[in-house]
Order: sequence, then structure tokens, then C-alpha cells
Amino acid sequence: MAANIEGGWRGTRSLLAPIGLVVAPLLELAVVETTAPRVMFQAVGAVLVVSGSQSALILLATNLRGLGTVVRPGSHTHWDYFDGHPLIDPLSVPMTVEVTASEPS
Repeated sequence: MAANIEGGWRGTRSLLAPIGLVVAPLLELAVVETTAPRVMFQAVGAVLVVSGSQSALILLATNLRGLGTVVRPGSHTHWDYFDGHPLIDPLSVPMTVEVTASEPS
């Protein structure tokens, strides 16, 4: 997934759980391939666990990569499950994806 995101980088993407749902700051990202057809975001301590099938994770990476073309730097989008959502699992925690203009280090 990281290679897919970096391949089309247009700013950094920060995945943040909404305030009040996570006790500790998210300090690490773990991507886990499963057989689940949709992507699930889970906060496990200070680790953001993103899981799903290979095709779901590739679609997520493609969407993250494309954010720089549709979301202006300094703004954000909300990624929440809604009834019938094609990508996000119903048990996923809601996420905020922030796009910044700074180059990754």
C-alpha cells in the first residue's frame, strides 16, 4: 500500500481517528491483508490497523494517492461507513484524512 501511495504523492496524507474515540495518539501504521472485501480502520493502542483484501487495500491506496488532485492542501475529508459503502467496513472506526502541502521527509 505504501508504494501505491508514494507513487502518486501530491502532499502528505495523515489518517487520524476522530477526537474522543482514541485514548492514545496514533504513532504507527499496520497494514494487514485479510480476505475481508472492505477496508477496516481500527485503533489498537497507538497503532492504526488498516485491514482488508488486497483489492480493497489497493483501492484505498489509489484513493489516498488521488486526494491531492481533489482536496486542496490544508483541508481534510471524512471517511466513515454509511449503509452500502463499497469500500469501508461497517465495523470500521470513522477516520479523518488530512492533506498537507509539505513534502514527506
